[in-house]
Amino acid sequence: MLSMLLFLQLYLSPHAWAGPVSVNLHSEDVTTFEGWYIKLDTGLVLDFSQVGAVQLTVPADSRTFEIVNAQGSTLLVGAWTNYHGQNPVTLAVSDSEVILHEVVTASRMRQSTWDVPGEISVIRPDSQKERAVTQTSDWLKEEAEVLLQKTNLGGGSPIIRGMSGNRVLLMVDGFRLNNATYRLGLNQYLNTVPAASVAQFEVLSGPSGVQYGSDGLGGTVHLRSVDPANVEDDELRYSGFYSSADSTNTHLLSGNWKRGDLSIQGHFKYSRFQDLEAADPVGEQIPTGYDGWDGSLNATWTIDEDQRLRVINGLSRAAHVPRTDRILSGRDLLWEYHPQQFSMHALRYENSRHRTWADHFDIGLGYMNQDEGNRRISTGSPDSLRETRDLVDTLQFNGTFTKIGRGVQWVYGFDVAHDTIDSSAERIDLVTGEITPDDAKFPDDAAYRAIGIFTTADISLGEGHTLRAGLRHSWVDLEGTLAEPLGLVKQDNSELTPSLSWRVKRERFVLSLGASQGFRAPSLEDSLALGPSNQGFDAPNPDLEPERLWNYEANLRFRLPGVLVQTAVYHSRYEDLMEKIPGTYLGQDTFQGEPVFILDNVGEAEIDGVSIQLSGHWHKRHDWQVDAAWTEGTATDRDEPMRRIPPLRGNLMWRYRADVWGLTGTFSWADPQDRLSSGDISDSRIPEGGTPGYGVIHLRGHYRFSETLSLKLGLENLTDKLYQQHGSGVFEPGRRAVLELQAMWR
Repeated sequence: MLSMLLFLQLYLSPHAWAGPVSVNLHSEDVTTFEGWYIKLDTGLVLDFSQVGAVQLTVPADSRTFEIVNAQGSTLLVGAWTNYHGQNPVTLAVSDSEVILHEVVTASRMRQSTWDVPGEISVIRPDSQKERAVTQTSDWLKEEAEVLLQKTNLGGGSPIIRGMSGNRVLLMVDGFRLNNATYRLGLNQYLNTVPAASVAQFEVLSGPSGVQYGSDGLGGTVHLRSVDPANVEDDELRYSGFYSSADSTNTHLLSGNWKRGDLSIQGHFKYSRFQDLEAADPVGEQIPTGYDGWDGSLNATWTIDEDQRLRVINGLSRAAHVPRTDRILSGRDLLWEYHPQQFSMHALRYENSRHRTWADHFDIGLGYMNQDEGNRRISTGSPDSLRETRDLVDTLQFNGTFTKIGRGVQWVYGFDVAHDTIDSSAERIDLVTGEITPDDAKFPDDAAYRAIGIFTTADISLGEGHTLRAGLRHSWVDLEGTLAEPLGLVKQDNSELTPSLSWRVKRERFVLSLGASQGFRAPSLEDSLALGPSNQGFDAPNPDLEPERLWNYEANLRFRLPGVLVQTAVYHSRYEDLMEKIPGTYLGQDTFQGEPVFILDNVGEAEIDGVSIQLSGHWHKRHDWQVDAAWTEGTATDRDEPMRRIPPLRGNLMWRYRADVWGLTGTFSWADPQDRLSSGDISDSRIPEGGTPGYGVIHLRGHYRFSETLSLKLGLENLTDKLYQQHGSGVFEPGRRAVLELQAMWR
């Protein structure tokens, strides 16, 4: 079937619409369109009249266009095929920041969020001028559809639609961050991507089986790094952050340099996180603090108007990062990640020159290295220190191709990822100093490989109706040599993943209905891992099968004067979920005094949810946003709630922007979560009876003293509320002032 779809794409797609057309703009809040223009992908630029009208002849090789306002901001991106047969073409636009049509890549297609047939949100750090954030994951904390769980201060694991850990796919600039050692449980890997290098976060809720293959059961978090070509002036910038409650401080030095067609951007950041101070009666949480540094160096070479080459480099390192919940629960005297290091080096080539087989394509080649160490002293063995070290080398190669014809837009491509593991362990007798080899977590030189080819087609049905059909074929295999009697273990999985959605688009609303499938193939962590965990001792199970789900959802976006409303309703059915059950290792049900557990495909579940977001503005300087999300998950095989399901939660934000200063107030809240699974009840991170609800207020502002100097000041948790996110191992900070000073030279 996939081969037939690719054949149709390459040979039967009709040409794009060409000919004379009148484009008219309509808006509730724009009085004149002087300075506005339409820009075609061929490079043609035409100005609108004051009333928002322009006459043009669409060239035969033109596929897309942009509507740009007088300030140079792109407010809408469209494809001519969506308006085929319409003349004039009437477009509803707004000149307000809160109703901008973001250009995103989370669906492997350059399009506006208005047109995405699914639930998606975009976070741009540069647009939140009042907010001071030191950890990458914290940018997701005030998004209702994402529960950011923190087992420790160094952690930050997004839970989306009830899924967490390696059931949520993390990506950076089109490359998978997830590798074969990512845990099924909560993890810290999002924080290994340097926050200072991220220009945009894209959160695609729901499965991404067609777009990206394995892992994205609950959703995909796609981080897009800073593009140096978007920076016009050479500059050098210093930023220093300080928190009054715990004396946490960071220092960041960054710069941009541009000469001709070459643009370079880089940064270096040092962070010292002190022990986190919560509200009374908890106070200082020991141990939570650690040190770290990170850096990036990115370059963009604009070869010509149709070709670009991007070079992406990032590196982070954290030292002695404590696993706080294990120590506070009394299970361990020491548990820390040391080192926690990540590096990424990648090339992306982009080409927008019209060809028979593609109007745009990009090819990426990337290398990632993850170096994770673990040091543990168990309460049961206080004289023994166990140290492990896992190094993962990942090589990735991918390509995405877009072809726009008359009435159909095709996106197709491929991706390959290969992981190689170097794993070791040793045990140190703290009395005698004797060092002895120990069982490593993974078989040394174990390997994991994922290959996929995919295609999606957006088919115009006329009168604003569009049908999107997608299909992916994935091949995933792993191998590693375990101790006898298991010996060499090989697993091979092949998955065919479809999706189908229908969308109707009108001037004021877009409604989409869709069904999609997702899967997660067993990883090395699932099938071959060996070592201690929250519940006891994890043993390998080489007979695992992939997890699968079907997701059904409806998304509605509509615009009122000055207000944008987005809402999603979904139902997901999961089969063959991997869950921990009592097992054996070397014929025994206990090992080193701990009960033995294995993962097995015994779980089935259903998850239902609703989310809503409203954003608006008034009097030009005031913006506001309200969001809320509700999730309910049931493990149908056990007839009990699913584990770590977020409570009903949301945010209310108001922002005022003047010429040189701005002020933002945020109220974040969550209901109690007392609908608990048996795993939640036994989890030391969840209080007896469930996680209490909360409501906290943050007040943040910024002031620009000059072109060189600016200041951010935040008063967070004003009422000094003691609270934590559901399932987290640490409490959120108590009342504190955060200060960030920025100095810039051009």
